[in-house]
Amino acid sequence: MNQPNDNRTQASGAQKHTVSVWLLTLFIVVVAAVQAFGVVSMSGLSAPAAPAWQWLIVLVVVAEFMVTHLRFRRVTHSLTMAQIPIVIGLFFVTPTELILSQVAGLAIVVLLRRKISLTSTFGFAQQIFTTSLSIEIFHQLVVADDPLSFSGWIAALAATGAAVFVGSVLNSATIWLAGGRLSFGEARDATVAFMLATAMNTGLGLIAVQMLWSNLESAWLALVPPFVLLGSYRAYVSQR
Repeated sequence: MNQPNDNRTQASGAQKHTVSVWLLTLFIVVVAAVQAFGVVSMSGLSAPAAPAWQWLIVLVVVAEFMVTHLRFRRVTHSLTMAQIPIVIGLFFVTPTELILSQVAGLAIVVLLRRKISLTSTFGFAQQIFTTSLSIEIFHQLVVADDPLSFSGWIAALAATGAAVFVGSVLNSATIWLAGGRLSFGEARDATVAFMLATAMNTGLGLIAVQMLWSNLESAWLALVPPFVLLGSYRAYVSQR
């Protein structure tokens, strides 16, 4: 006899969770806009000739579709190779061009998947925010006169690592606001997996940077390791 009331209570709870996630998403949109506006005034590195920045849009789209789904206990997380075009962009294009390539590439991915939703909006805003954060950290740490030195590698790793850590925290907050139950152990395991994947992706991105910097004609060889790594990811998931 109490079933209608129970249904109304569940519907009210679900609505509150949705509103909470939307509020967090809108907050991230505002922060991402402010963060992006703050980095676009920065100048890029003095890199040698490289493909036009519009090619980064293609890399962003390809990287977003090179996805592997890993399940940690009760929650499934998606690993992409999004850090590779970001690392290349940090070295070869201006912050404005890197932000624009991310916006255009992610917009194309959303349209191709035909999934304009709360989840896609959150992911879009989060990616722009974390990319802007990567740009700021990278330019604070890199030695502009010698960007390919060890300090340049550390700057790139710190930039992508910080971005992924912040993104992981935001993901956990979203799961919690949506009414999900994510234990500390689950959040820790997911963060560790994301950080390890980011370290590998950043390394692949740095290989591509070295090849583009020294010999543009042979840079296509840098495409081989990401596909091999993707196959390794998926073989690992299949074994699990």
